[in-house]
Amino acid sequence: MQKKLLIILNPIAGKGISKEILHKILGFFRDRGYVVDFCETKRRDDARKTVECLSDDNCKIIVIGGDGTFNEVLNGLRNWKVKLGIIPTGTANVLAKELKIPFDITNACEVIAQENELQLDLGKNEKGYFALLGGVGLDAMVVKSLSSRRCGNISYLSYAIPIINSLLNYKYPRLSVEVDGKLIENNAGLVFVGNTKSYAGPIEVTSYAKVNDGAFDVCIVKMKNRLSILKYIWKAFIRTLPESKDVRYTTGKIVSVTSDLNVPYQIDGEFAGYVPTMFEIVPRTVPVFVPKSILN
Repeated sequence: MQKKLLIILNPIAGKGISKEILHKILGFFRDRGYVVDFCETKRRDDARKTVECLSDDNCKIIVIGGDGTFNEVLNGLRNWKVKLGIIPTGTANVLAKELKIPFDITNACEVIAQENELQLDLGKNEKGYFALLGGVGLDAMVVKSLSSRRCGNISYLSYAIPIINSLLNYKYPRLSVEVDGKLIENNAGLVFVGNTKSYAGPIEVTSYAKVNDGAFDVCIVKMKNRLSILKYIWKAFIRTLPESKDVRYTTGKIVSVTSDLNVPYQIDGEFAGYVPTMFEIVPRTVPVFVPKSILN
């Protein structure tokens, strides 16, 4: 039986990769007997459209890009038996960090070639599936602002102006949060619904989350003003946010968030819409290649 591989490359993820490195990746898998197809995305949704018609269980998909490219692939898949590999080249690479996937290109290829699988939980809402985290409030406002001005590659510096604008203009709404049908908070200012520990860079907001435990970790912040948000940002940087005063932390399978105001939300770092919204966990849905050490 032929070993089939579809490689999807986002050339503007992070700093991008050179043609030399791309040829090295293609050669790595062809030398190991794979029949390799290759797709380079040119615009939003190309990755999703590419995988929509893929029905062959024996074909594996490698995503060369960041978390956004991986999210597009998730939302294009119609066959959950297809196995996914990651070669991280994005800005944050949250999922790759969570799964201990090497950032060295050759080592990342070796992880895929060894074919050790982890069954990854996914989140789901009316906008689609996500692997990392949903955020309601200020962080979604930042993401929305960045999305409206993005042109080409982004770096952490790209977030500076959207963060400043959002801090100055955010209205600190009251959010109501239900977890598994129970009202947990009716005066939240910020809500994170996480499948992963990491948010971006060194920041953690759902610090006890596991990617295959069948539940979300939910971090609810009673944010009242600019001074309080700066304090909570610092707590997230030093990874102590869940233990902070005025923060509620819980787990659950279904999380609903509502408000009287038009409050934005994001999933996997992409603006997705406005509340009300509901997040639902879909346990152990998609197989992803990971280092053997993470399975022990």
